[in-house]
Amino acid sequence: MLFATFVTVDAAGRVWAGGTYGGFASGGVAVYDGARWTTNPGSADAPASRSSIRFIAVAPDGATWVGTDGGVARLDGATWTDLTPEITAATGASPAGSGVASIAFGADGAAWVAYVSDLESGAMTVHVARFDGRAWTAYGPPDGLPTGSYAAWVTTTAKGVYVATSPGLYRLEGDRWQQVWPTTEEPGLVRHLLAVSRDEAWAATDTGVFRYRDGAWKRDDPSGPDTVGAGSALAHAPDGTLWAAGYFGVAVRNGAQWTVLPGPEYGGPIAVGRDGTPWVVESHYPAEQLQVDALTLTGGGWSPRSVGQSPTGWVSSLAVARDGTVWAGSDGFFAGKTRGLARYDGQRWERVRPLGAVDVAVTDIEAAANGDVWVRFDSGKVARFDGTGWTLFGADDGLPTLPDTLIADLAIGPDGTVWVPTQDGLARFDGERWTVSHRGVGFGPVSVASDGTVWVTGPSGIQRISTADAPG
Repeated sequence: MLFATFVTVDAAGRVWAGGTYGGFASGGVAVYDGARWTTNPGSADAPASRSSIRFIAVAPDGATWVGTDGGVARLDGATWTDLTPEITAATGASPAGSGVASIAFGADGAAWVAYVSDLESGAMTVHVARFDGRAWTAYGPPDGLPTGSYAAWVTTTAKGVYVATSPGLYRLEGDRWQQVWPTTEEPGLVRHLLAVSRDEAWAATDTGVFRYRDGAWKRDDPSGPDTVGAGSALAHAPDGTLWAAGYFGVAVRNGAQWTVLPGPEYGGPIAVGRDGTPWVVESHYPAEQLQVDALTLTGGGWSPRSVGQSPTGWVSSLAVARDGTVWAGSDGFFAGKTRGLARYDGQRWERVRPLGAVDVAVTDIEAAANGDVWVRFDSGKVARFDGTGWTLFGADDGLPTLPDTLIADLAIGPDGTVWVPTQDGLARFDGERWTVSHRGVGFGPVSVASDGTVWVTGPSGIQRISTADAPG
């Protein structure tokens, strides 16, 4: 049985379909000529016959190119050719595993293949390869393509070759790829917001770290002004020091100067305790072997002190409670079996079961000033731990449906109000009930400044909201 996941039509009017492989699904390619379907044309043992199909494109010469979770194959007449070894040799990174994202053809007949490598490791590097009929030309980060991307869609137009990635849209100009949207002074996809005041905020985005001040956003990134390095998390220390984590590692900004810390490879998330101790995650792979570190300032600079692995394995969110316990959550994005919640009490890690089960996907954790710990789940619920027990909130408590997104955030204001972006708008909990205070606003990261100003990502980009405007 073929479960179709991709369909295209060639110049002759034939319909090509690709399917997912696994379970009851047979995978592979099928073609319909107007009268009947033929599965895996050419041969039953075609390179794409036992693969999940990601992309199908028909070249001007009639050959069918297929992108799969195992690489790239070409069907020319009745002959299949596995192109994966050639592409791997040219780019130095195999398209197998993460799968081919897209294939396109230029007016000159050249084939363009785009894919993301190192997905499991978290590097998520974009590669583009061009085949002119004789040889492959490879492009990667040294040629201007970004890292930290979940996607790579290549297309050819009369104005050039473009590739769409998570950080933005890139165009090939000569031998280098140039980012044409968003601009280097415009935040891209926002992963984390950090509000400072009504007039200042920071954003970690797929195109770097940005600061809003004097009425405009401006790139202020640890990677430097000319480097594309996605930011993933931000945190303020009690003394005002700013910490950032991303594909540049971990960096600290004291005053006007960023310093990228040497040592282990770090990613995100990051959290800072009331005592000023930063907590970060060492990017050991596979994902089940991540280490949580406390950073200690000595005469020689910042140095890591590992407290071991969280029982969740993968760590996608961190928070430090008022009592100093460190909370770690996993959304299971890179390793589906390592979801859940855990805490470290200074001596050991333990699993926490807020919903009566271990295997729950945690999308955010926030520590309140009164000692409460708030957790958001992909199940559509929010939970509060008051030090002795859990209280769950959902639709029955007035909390609207939560958005189906990888970025599922919550924030706590200086007055204890909890803010949650939902499908209906920006919801808040005032200690007694949930209400939607700003309809149509917010679906992504949210942060509340010390003066109560709410910053949130919505359909119109990053928005600033005065809590004085909130009803109820």
